[in-house]
Amino acid sequence: MIDYTEFLIVPPLLMASVEDIKTKEVRNIYAVIILLIKVILIIIKEDSIVFLVDSVVGALISAFIILFSFLLKRGGIGKADIYILISLGFYMGIKLFLRALLCVSIVSLTYSIFLLATKKAKIDTKLPFLPFILIGTVISICMEAIW
Repeated sequence: MIDYTEFLIVPPLLMASVEDIKTKEVRNIYAVIILLIKVILIIIKEDSIVFLVDSVVGALISAFIILFSFLLKRGGIGKADIYILISLGFYMGIKLFLRALLCVSIVSLTYSIFLLATKKAKIDTKLPFLPFILIGTVISICMEAIW
């Protein structure tokens, strides 16, 4: 059965993406909203301990992956992006988060290659990352609903 509650994160991600495109700055409130939505879902769902454990493991592993990549290339990803990705790890759990991270990477890489190939950007051009997070997350949720 399809769990449509995964789509509840789309509005805050959409608002954060618009803010990122317009101002290149994102407030941390969107990460907090995602966390609060998940906490409410954990409280109202049956087997809430299972959902809580999956969420905590997802947040920890996502934090490790994201912080490792941040340390590897400082300035490559913004702090708000990190907070939102960790909150997505908590919200989605590890399996869905890893799929979303893969989709985010593929979408952002494809777009970056397109910009470079058409000479509309240079290798050091900074792009807003939250639209890629939104698109990759929606793709992974849809994939989960289909399979």
